[in-house]
Amino acid sequence: DVNNYYLYLPAVFIYNDIHLDYADVAPAEVKSKVWYKNAPNGGRVGKMSAGMAMCYSPFFLLAHWYALTSIHDANGYTLPYRFGMLMGTLFFLCLGLYYVRKTLSLYFPSFITILVCTSLALGTNIYYYCIYEPCMTHIVHFALISAFVYYSILWNKSESFKLSIALGVLIGLISLTRPSNIIIALFLFFWDIKSFKDIQVKVKHWLGKFKFLSVIAVFAFLIWLPQILYWKAVTGSYFYYSYGDEGFFFDNPIIFRGLFSYRSGWLLYTPIMALALIGIGCLRKQLSAFFWPTLLFISLNIYIIFSWWCWWYGGSFGARAFIDCYGLMAVPLAALFYFLWNKNKFAFGGLLTIVIALIQLNRFQSEQREVGS
Repeated sequence: DVNNYYLYLPAVFIYNDIHLDYADVAPAEVKSKVWYKNAPNGGRVGKMSAGMAMCYSPFFLLAHWYALTSIHDANGYTLPYRFGMLMGTLFFLCLGLYYVRKTLSLYFPSFITILVCTSLALGTNIYYYCIYEPCMTHIVHFALISAFVYYSILWNKSESFKLSIALGVLIGLISLTRPSNIIIALFLFFWDIKSFKDIQVKVKHWLGKFKFLSVIAVFAFLIWLPQILYWKAVTGSYFYYSYGDEGFFFDNPIIFRGLFSYRSGWLLYTPIMALALIGIGCLRKQLSAFFWPTLLFISLNIYIIFSWWCWWYGGSFGARAFIDCYGLMAVPLAALFYFLWNKNKFAFGGLLTIVIALIQLNRFQSEQREVGS
């Protein structure tokens, strides 16, 4: 997968060849990493869209600059480039935790925020996809969606062009990198919705703020534009589905096994997220603005993720697709911690003990998965 995400960067910045003809004459160590599909018109097209390449481009360019001035071949695939991508993963992890902290700091004391950030970084499969399988989409999406949640809250409180631009860019990157995650846009609309009457009020309000919505749409489109032009140049069509026969089976979602089976079951291998699901119930009284958008999003997300033909997501560790939404799930997790802190300090201490145990379990299972693979 990483090869497919990365493909655009050397093709554009090193070989100046989006048609990938350079693969025919490239050295074996480069040619073996140029993966593509053949479009009906004979064009060579990357399977994955370019969102990840956009996100990793600053780190690629720094790596390329270093490679040009070092003993390493500046072919896009030597050590400096691999190191650059690893630093990109670390950057997006820190960025995601930064926005989680900013969101939680709006509503919770600092010790709850620290506890949640620690739980996410060490007690979930974020740890595995930073340490053992970096450069996948999920850490990047964790950062993008965490930022989207934070800016959505600010935008709902006070719309502005600056926030609208940020939301447009984020929606563009989120949907371009993983189209199914576009459902996070529901959070923007449903935040602080508590009844059907609130929906009517918000629709009326948004109609009066059409200029801000237009800015969001325009900047999301601008993020997509290079991809659309690329598809046109390579395949002859402005929109191209590069996954072939792979797709969703919405009439047969594999939800129970997806959550609990030994085949990468989400809650079996990342049980700390069960606490976040329980915490959604705490939102109704503590943070009612989050209750319906969080419940709606996670319900749809579970349905969509486990409707994919490969519901176990290949060699996934703990249903890796859910990492993307941990920035939102941090809120109900914090709500549960804070509820027990206020309700019963002894119960909070017990929960803290469980969290520490789950962090150790996650570390053990991550190492076990790596050895087993």
